[in-house]
Amino acid sequence: MDDEQQKSPEPDLQAESPASKHATQDQDSKVQKPPKKINIGGEPRWKRFKKWYVSDKKKSIPLTILVLVLLILALPVSRYKTLGLVIKKDISIAVVDSENGKPVSAVYVALANQKAQTDGRGMAHFKSIAVGPHSLAVSKKYYKTASAKINIGLGDNSGPFSLKIEATGRPVSLTITNKINSKALENVLVKAGEIEAKTDQKGLATLVVPAGTTKLEVALSLSGYNDTKVNLQVSSKDSQENKAVLTPAGKIYFLSKLSGKIDVVKTNLDGTERQTVLTGTGKEEDGGTVLLAGRDWKYLALLARREGTLAKLYLIETQTDKLTTMDEGGAYFDLVGWSDDYFIYRVTRDSVNDWQPNKFAIKSYNAVTKQLSTLDQNEALGSASSAYAQEQFGDIYAVDDRLIYYKVWYKYGAYFYDDTVLNNKVSGLYAVRNDGAGKKSLKTIGAGQVSYISTSIGKPGEVYMTIGQPGGGTMYVEYNNGSVKDVNSDEAPDAPYSTYLLSPAGKETFWSEARDGKNSLFVGDDRGAEGKQIASLSEYQTYGWFSDNYLLVSKSGSELYIMPRSGPTPSLQPVKISDYHRPLQTYNGYGGGYGGI
Repeated sequence: MDDEQQKSPEPDLQAESPASKHATQDQDSKVQKPPKKINIGGEPRWKRFKKWYVSDKKKSIPLTILVLVLLILALPVSRYKTLGLVIKKDISIAVVDSENGKPVSAVYVALANQKAQTDGRGMAHFKSIAVGPHSLAVSKKYYKTASAKINIGLGDNSGPFSLKIEATGRPVSLTITNKINSKALENVLVKAGEIEAKTDQKGLATLVVPAGTTKLEVALSLSGYNDTKVNLQVSSKDSQENKAVLTPAGKIYFLSKLSGKIDVVKTNLDGTERQTVLTGTGKEEDGGTVLLAGRDWKYLALLARREGTLAKLYLIETQTDKLTTMDEGGAYFDLVGWSDDYFIYRVTRDSVNDWQPNKFAIKSYNAVTKQLSTLDQNEALGSASSAYAQEQFGDIYAVDDRLIYYKVWYKYGAYFYDDTVLNNKVSGLYAVRNDGAGKKSLKTIGAGQVSYISTSIGKPGEVYMTIGQPGGGTMYVEYNNGSVKDVNSDEAPDAPYSTYLLSPAGKETFWSEARDGKNSLFVGDDRGAEGKQIASLSEYQTYGWFSDNYLLVSKSGSELYIMPRSGPTPSLQPVKISDYHRPLQTYNGYGGGYGGI
């Protein structure tokens, strides 16, 4: 037993302290317990994602599309194909000659299932071309066919893309200008069979013709101009200069007695292609046959005695040359002129006695509606030619869409000495619209206080009335753009006034002033202000406008010319249209149309 008590314990069997005991337990627990799994909701993530994707399509579908687009855009091959479906650009292609670098016109260009032709500057334009790579092909007669690859990127690189082509024939150049103002004409089509070219901004076109060609007839055409044909000289040198002119399209109408009768004739603006619109009957009077054109040259008013003993008033529509009778009968017509599309004139009725009312009238004819209107008529007193009084109309002026005119009473026979005859009667200045509406008195005075009335024009829109009084006094009245006031004698014009011809658009006027025995020509605004002198010491007289770009002038009383609105220069003189028949009548102050002076 003692032996047993003295026997030592083994070294690794030491007694455990509390700390070591807990450490051992922790180690045992770590070894024995498996890792704890985190599982929210109790389902795998992919199942939960699947449920969300199916249930919330408003978010899941756009997200899917975005992911696919990003994947596609990440690949260069598919990027442009995809973007090209939604991103498109306008593209320009420049085609130039490979030898001289000059633009080549009338080249056919094919790009992305579209076709275009280069203009005078060698440019072909395409709309809505998808971004990305494309094949380009060009072709033209007497040039080698060419092709190229272009890439239309997302940035600002839409061109113009440039392509050179090689000529196989001989070049010939042609410069084309406006015959009236000598300005270069762009995009004129020059054509000879399959050979085509267009002029650039300098009016220059270059054609390539087969080798050995020495002459070539080409047709020239441009919208707004008359077609024509010219012969080109083809030289072995590229410096060979060929020049041609085109005349603006349009027709000028005038009277002509070239046939021995007074005909209505029309020509191109340069006098070519002369045609007789209305053949004279031989009864027309030299001094009494008048042709007045509206500002846009759509309508003409013709006063002519074509049959019988009295003249009739006719309308000619220039689009069709149709002739319509405006007015006729036992009356004499005194023309005033055009006010927009209304033709204004005075009538003296031969069948009405002097002492009867309505012997005199102011009338208008609407060229569009063919409506005839009486704007005003006179009053009269008495019962016989031995004793009567009557109103008479004075000068009539077209101011905008209104007519400004005066009426004055006169006594005859036994009434001449009766001061009571004109009691309660007035004379004065009046206005009425060209359709007859809005008639009103602008300035009136007792008829017995007036011995005479006269009117004159100072500037467009300004009418001055002079009123003579029996006692020798004089009154002056000014009408200016709707307002009327009394003025002093020094404010009224005392010299012959100019005739201000209003442009078709109504924004400019054209007039002349006599200086040192010749004419100075001016162009100003619609009221005759800010006048710019375009000719001095000129032999030309104003006639009218043709469009807002050209002026019509006459010379020697029977020669008709056309020139640019900027006037003639030493190197650019007016182009003669034709000789014409000028009536003995003139219409000073008439600015509502053309042909009156």
